[in-house]
Amino acid sequence: MAGASRATKSGIGADIQKKMEEKYDVAVEEGTPQKVVTWINEALRGVHDPCPGHSAEEVAAYLQNGVALCKLMNKLVGRDICKYNAKSSQRFVCMGQIEGFVNAAESEFGMKTTETFQANDLYEGLKGNMINIVNSLHELGLRANKRGFSPSYAGSGKMAEENVRGFSEEEIKKASAKTISKVSAGSHGGATQSGMSFGTTRKI
Repeated sequence: MAGASRATKSGIGADIQKKMEEKYDVAVEEGTPQKVVTWINEALRGVHDPCPGHSAEEVAAYLQNGVALCKLMNKLVGRDICKYNAKSSQRFVCMGQIEGFVNAAESEFGMKTTETFQANDLYEGLKGNMINIVNSLHELGLRANKRGFSPSYAGSGKMAEENVRGFSEEEIKKASAKTISKVSAGSHGGATQSGMSFGTTRKI
């Protein structure tokens, strides 16, 4: 899985990832990933191998190339709206297939940007990011139910919250203050505040 081969995040990224990982654990306790996986497996029965489990790692590995997502969307709308290449594992192909699914979710089911996810979040496969993917599929399942799609999705209610599309200004300020505090306390191992770089931020 791609997430296993990437360096772990640090600083602000690590703080946000930890919070999102905790949200995935809560979702597991509530049964949402389990219901999402069960729904996808039933919907794709006979046309795609089933997802073996509901852990973040298993779901990420299963959906990472975008093929299962494309097949799911095609089943939902009753036509081949999402094109895919099941034999290619190239990054740009996989990312394109994931984006095709996300675009179809927005155009065909009226999902908002904050109800979907970014292709890179799924391709990287980090546990924290996977709460966005599960939330999005949960919302898609609810909308498919309203259209009478069979098999029906067993989830209920509205998506608990909008998906994280980056770091909010408040989160950045808190994490920055924590980092600066550590530097001032002498726990930086020789680093200085001037050497810290937070990169470009995205609004939620």
